Amino acid sequence: VPDDVGLRKVDLATELHILGYYEHRRGANRATG
Repeated sequence: VPDDVGLRKVDLATELHILGYYEHRRGANRATG
C-alpha cells in the first residue's frame, strides 16, 4: 500500500531526526563538560 510506505518513510525521518537531536545534545554536553 503506497500510503503505508509513505508513513514508514515519515516514521524513519522522525526517528532519524530524534536520533540526530539526541546526538547533538550529547555532543553539546560533552563540549561543556
